[in-house]
Amino acid sequence: MNEFETQAEVVIIGAGLSGLHAAHILTRHGIDVKLLEARSRVGGRILTVTTKEGWGAFDLGPTWVWAEHNQVQQLARALDIGMFVQSEAGDAVFDRGPEFPPQRFTPEWHQPPAHRFIGGTAALSRRLLEQLPAGCLSLETRVHRISLVDGCLEILAETKRSPLKYLAQHAIVALPPRLAANTLIFAPALPPAVIDEMRHTQTWMGQAMKAILVYPTPFWRAEGLSGLGVSHPGPIQQFHDATPADQTVGALFGWIGNDSPGRLLPVAKRRAAIIAQAVRMFGPEADQPIYYTDYNWANDPLTTPAGQGLLPEEENPRYGHPLLLKPQLAGRLHWAGSEVSPVSGGYLEGALHIADQVARQVLFHL
Repeated sequence: MNEFETQAEVVIIGAGLSGLHAAHILTRHGIDVKLLEARSRVGGRILTVTTKEGWGAFDLGPTWVWAEHNQVQQLARALDIGMFVQSEAGDAVFDRGPEFPPQRFTPEWHQPPAHRFIGGTAALSRRLLEQLPAGCLSLETRVHRISLVDGCLEILAETKRSPLKYLAQHAIVALPPRLAANTLIFAPALPPAVIDEMRHTQTWMGQAMKAILVYPTPFWRAEGLSGLGVSHPGPIQQFHDATPADQTVGALFGWIGNDSPGRLLPVAKRRAAIIAQAVRMFGPEADQPIYYTDYNWANDPLTTPAGQGLLPEEENPRYGHPLLLKPQLAGRLHWAGSEVSPVSGGYLEGALHIADQVARQVLFHL
């Protein structure tokens, strides 16, 4: 074995929620795991930011959990992560553009309220990371080939400094299937039907773009507004209250429409357009945010393959396809990630469900 070759019972590719949870389960059972992540951080599409002063926790990725998401809630309790109810009290605002006054309306809620995490969704990934043994995680490690060699898996990767080789009995690919199909080489090649399904599995949040506006206080609440705002002209299609649990500051977050010209603007012009929109919808106090940021997941090459936009079935993505539930390469290569889950696919719950199922599958084989 040369200095760049490492042996492990299981290699997990991708340290998003699914990869972290699978690593957590396996290492608790005494399995030697190597968790490889191309980014310089864990969490994948979970991305929580704070202001420059360290105030608040604001999610640029997934934010909400609903009552039926039992596994997420159980994990949060086990990791001692608090949750709080998404603020929805008050009227909403409908925006038809600068030429028209905003219209207040009372939304009709037909489902239980959503919940958020104290400290943002990154509290989940941070606490899971804290449970892993030292040396389990390798950041800035990009995998490019998985081969079946002499009855085990050879995983070739690289850092900025050197090539790496891992030998493992099993591997779990916890990447969006579409990304895996575009960035990983498999030897022997996977069946064409499997690759085709991977390429046609919509990446959850793969085109999402979110903006955060932070203010000294949630001033809209004093006006009887919930922070919910709906707009046709945009750039924000839908605003929501993003104020943290401790209310040290107030915040709004908004989804920038997939077809919004605001996506193509330079940051400074997009920021100005979004602030102007917030002013006409929520009043003059929206004019001076103390912090602004936005993030376009379509431009993140570790989420969405370069040059690949939305698939036609974006409105009703198909997750949990049977072909992606079946291990490949002599039963040693397994798939995880929210898109693979047949339960709650496209949610945090789905990421945990499939990680749990695959980890148990690997434990059974080992």
